[in-house]
Amino acid sequence: MATPRVQSNPTLTSLAASIRRSSWRVPSLFFLAATRPLAPLGRQLLLFSQPLLGVGCLSAYARLLSEPGAWEELAALVDQEPAP
Repeated sequence: MATPRVQSNPTLTSLAASIRRSSWRVPSLFFLAATRPLAPLGRQLLLFSQPLLGVGCLSAYARLLSEPGAWEELAALVDQEPAP
């Protein structure tokens, strides 16, 4: 039985697609499950690393991942099969 497709923010969708393309799907699912309670700390780490890594999309990821349920949504997007 197929799982329903998750409708999501385009930024989370593109992040999940890049994780699937890079073959880091399973490790990222373990990481997301293990660090879910530390999500606020992860957001602060992303904000802290902006000057070191460049602004780019880190602020968008930090803002999205600070929303309630965003880590679960990202995990669901990474876990689902890509559209044919």
